[in-house]
Amino acid sequence: TTGTTAISIYNSQNVSMPNGNLDVTGSVTADGATFSGAIDQTSSAAFITIESTSASQNSQLNITSTVGSWLIGQNSLQASTGALEFNYGGVAKLAIASTGAATFHGSVGIGATAGTYDSRANNLVVGDSGDAGVTIFSGATSVARLVLAASGDTGLANGVIGYDNNNDSLAFEVAGSEAMRIDGATGTWE
Repeated sequence: TTGTTAISIYNSQNVSMPNGNLDVTGSVTADGATFSGAIDQTSSAAFITIESTSASQNSQLNITSTVGSWLIGQNSLQASTGALEFNYGGVAKLAIASTGAATFHGSVGIGATAGTYDSRANNLVVGDSGDAGVTIFSGATSVARLVLAASGDTGLANGVIGYDNNNDSLAFEVAGSEAMRIDGATGTWE
């Protein structure tokens, strides 16, 4: 607009935009780092968009330090599925599918550091300095299960601990067959 300041660059190298809007498309270089994509700020939202022009290109944010490098975004293999990946040092650590399903690559600690426990059982470590627990819930007439399976086995053919909410019983299965059931109403087991 004639007679108004659209952008000011000060000798301190700070940039000011009095209208409050910033819309940059293309490539921006600051302190030797190059950002390609779009930066938008409006009165209702502020966000960074990183967009590739085709599914065969990567759309990733690269966070680099002297220790290592995180890539967050979609690589060309994930762009068609909508998956989001967190990658460190060239290795995928977490992938989130467009369905919301998450895949962790490595150990997960909730309230604890997973790698500090026995290596035979540290893929998922849940803890607290007081009481701690994990909840598996199912519908009022369904079974909540903890399944112990061999690699690649997607069925219930190995070990299962299942709580039947419909009749308040706890069952233990071995090799795909029920080995013991505890009846919640009578307290008996068979």
